[in-house]
Amino acid sequence: MGKDLPGKNLLNCPDVFADIGNVNLFDGQQMIHSEDLEKQPTELTYKDNYGVIRHHYLDTRMKASRHQAEFAIFCIENQSGVSNIMPVRDMGYLYSNYSEQIRWIQQRDRGKGDLHIQEGIGQNQKLVPVVSMVLYYGQEPWTGPERLSEMLELPEEWRGKLAPYIADHPVKVIYLAGQDKGTREKYRSDFRHIVDYLACMGDVEESRRYIQDTGRKICHPEEYLDMMAEFSSDRRFSEIKENVLKRLGEGEEEITMFSIAEELENIGKQKGIEQGIEQGIEQGAALRSREIICSMLDDDQPPELISKYTKEPLEYVYQVKREVQFVGEKTAYVADGGEEK
Repeated sequence: MGKDLPGKNLLNCPDVFADIGNVNLFDGQQMIHSEDLEKQPTELTYKDNYGVIRHHYLDTRMKASRHQAEFAIFCIENQSGVSNIMPVRDMGYLYSNYSEQIRWIQQRDRGKGDLHIQEGIGQNQKLVPVVSMVLYYGQEPWTGPERLSEMLELPEEWRGKLAPYIADHPVKVIYLAGQDKGTREKYRSDFRHIVDYLACMGDVEESRRYIQDTGRKICHPEEYLDMMAEFSSDRRFSEIKENVLKRLGEGEEEITMFSIAEELENIGKQKGIEQGIEQGIEQGAALRSREIICSMLDDDQPPELISKYTKEPLEYVYQVKREVQFVGEKTAYVADGGEEK
């Protein structure tokens, strides 16, 4: 998906990652701390049933540890559109994460001479839980399945019989644009600006208040601007990045939403000036071409020749000729004492 890369850059900031988990898993309780998190590789390998090595690519993955003890692995997947196979994809991500842990344990045990060929791992060896979330950035509500059972077709007579034996895998899909104000206010990181922007899209007045709020501080301006450039489809966010980072380098203590608004306004004005200059050049060239055509018509040059030398369409030359003739006739009529209409 096109929006993955900028999303990853912002989500790789531990404070942002922890914030997303705390709001959406623990209702705002500060259960995950940025200092607990360690970025993990997003490419996982596993062997399929035929022994062929396969790869899974995750968007963002963090290992959480406290007091040197790992307690969870958190994964975030970015979605700009609805996926109708999300539960199965999510099961694959979990499988890859748990398979990786098993391989770590087995490699460590082999180094010690402990082999558990039949058992896989020792009876008392445990895995770290893996928790996944799907961040959905679309404006319309998620319509795809959020549980494996929603993807299964079960005849009515078998539903009650088979249901107890089917592991109904749920997916934590987070519809960001649909989060209410109370939920959005629980975010403490730069991600608050992203969810507010998504919620304000389509509301001009609310968007203006959002972007001009001087109290909104941006801790990760580069990552924030990259993400906004993608999700707003407004390339000005990318174009102002250099100036915003320059302001920080020149000693500006903090970047706020109002700072961003100022830069956006400046670049808008500059583009307006540049467009005005370009239009002026184009208009001047068109006027000069018309003057040449009129001069050649006065010399009784044929329209075909005029078109060839001015590189103007023949239709345009004839149009100028008709206009010149009309003006000439009109002038002669007035000179003879007629009334101009």
